[in-house]
Amino acid sequence: MRLAEHLLQQIKDGTYQPGDLLPSEAALCQQFEISRITARGALKELEIRGMVSRRPGVGTQVLAAQAQAPVFAHAGGSVDDVLQFTRGVPFKLQSIEEITVSRELSLSLDLPEGQRFARLHALRQMPDGQRLVAGDHYVPALLLPPRATLDSLDSSLAQCVADFNGDSILTIRQQIGACLLSGEDARELDLEPRSAAVCSRRWYAGRGDRLLLLSVSLFPADRYTFNSVLVRHEGHSP
Repeated sequence: MRLAEHLLQQIKDGTYQPGDLLPSEAALCQQFEISRITARGALKELEIRGMVSRRPGVGTQVLAAQAQAPVFAHAGGSVDDVLQFTRGVPFKLQSIEEITVSRELSLSLDLPEGQRFARLHALRQMPDGQRLVAGDHYVPALLLPPRATLDSLDSSLAQCVADFNGDSILTIRQQIGACLLSGEDARELDLEPRSAAVCSRRWYAGRGDRLLLLSVSLFPADRYTFNSVLVRHEGHSP
């Protein structure tokens, strides 16, 4: 998101005019010392906003100098894609409470009944204050990083939990669907009640299939898109 906003500002400032080509993914990686995933995500973000077009053999061409509303452009090809998803968007912790997972909550969220979890309620928002996502995050109580670490977080919460516990994110299970925002959720995201939204649930597991985090997130429908590439390898049966 930071790189996308930087390129957006350059387009607004006239550094890149409609018809100009933006730097390639490789050039952006070298210039900003970032991964290919980050560069690709930033350019995809501008494409989703309708500011650029991307064509093989041509590159990324500027179409317009004004962007649509910011969105999360989520490329869902790998664990690393998901962990890079929120990098650069500050994590604003609203509350923490420790809970014991009830039978009802266990059935609803596929969490182990009777286990103690910390439930974190948080927002992700841009520096200008625009709120992009609200969520509840469930971390096993003994695995919770210190509050000071969470208050300064601007990257993946799952990666933060894994690093604090000397673990690695090896698998992510996710469910993504549409919903309508309740009055409380809508107010938190500065929207009207029953506005369209995207709800995602992601279970992050480390070594030995240990659950590190469950995130339940709500995205305004116009600020989130999910992209994936499906490949069939020749020679394998369907």
